[in-house]
Amino acid sequence: MTLELWLSFIAASLLIVASPGPAVALLVTTGVTQGRRAALSLLPGYLLGDLAAMTLSFAGVGALLMASAELFGVLKWLGAAYLVYLGIRMWREAGQLGGWRIPHQ
Repeated sequence: MTLELWLSFIAASLLIVASPGPAVALLVTTGVTQGRRAALSLLPGYLLGDLAAMTLSFAGVGALLMASAELFGVLKWLGAAYLVYLGIRMWREAGQLGGWRIPHQ
């Protein structure tokens, strides 16, 4: 890969990271509701996730998934199963905590 192509990829990745999306909405919401310190504590995970996605893309995993429909299907089902697992776990934890309650004054 030439240096120009690599720099173009990095620039495009940074633009995508900087564009508003669910992660930016989470950062803004956390900042408004819980303060700047809480929002800043989310940044390392956000940036690490983007770095991992960029690294995997740069390594060619995206091209591999495009070439193999079966592998892409397996990855989609694994992702869906993980989301169901997270939903069930959150649902159970909400029951243990008694849900959201507003304290009486």
